Amino acid sequence: QQSLGNLSLQTGDFETAEQAFSEAAQLGRNSVHNHPVIYSNLARSQTSQDKHDDALESVRKIKKAFYGRQNAEIFMAAGEALVYHNKGDAEKSAQAMSRAGSLYEDSGDNTDNDLVLELAKVASHLGDKEKAEELLKAAIRNNHDNEEFLQSVTTTLQEMGLSDSPEDYVSDL
Repeated sequence: QQSLGNLSLQTGDFETAEQAFSEAAQLGRNSVHNHPVIYSNLARSQTSQDKHDDALESVRKIKKAFYGRQNAEIFMAAGEALVYHNKGDAEKSAQAMSRAGSLYEDSGDNTDNDLVLELAKVASHLGDKEKAEELLKAAIRNNHDNEEFLQSVTTTLQEMGLSDSPEDYVSDL
């Protein structure tokens, strides 16, 4: 379901993405595969359809589902930033993204690849291309031998329009 949701997000089929991530969240509830990025992507699909209240509820489910788990608060703050941005509330969006950035810096965790990609996507969506590139460059350097992750970065670069040649961008680092 996650793969279908990711593909649907990439192609702009937000309705199918919402359905897929909603099912993934339900299926993953008591699974080792459950991850905050599922709820974050569910919120992204909802806010892209102007379902901002539903998206905020999905973001808040991160706290409930992953209470006490490292990085859950960061996913939640980044998700809020995206939803508030799409809702037109620049002040709340900036506050949430600032909180996400501070939490990320304080955590010292640069090993959660899903988190780094999420922060980069949100930063890019909010117009902070420099922050997005900074996050991606650090992630590439830390994962230079992880082909699957580097492919995800290439896809992310294409989605965000940060590079005309994402493959060269990744290999040059």
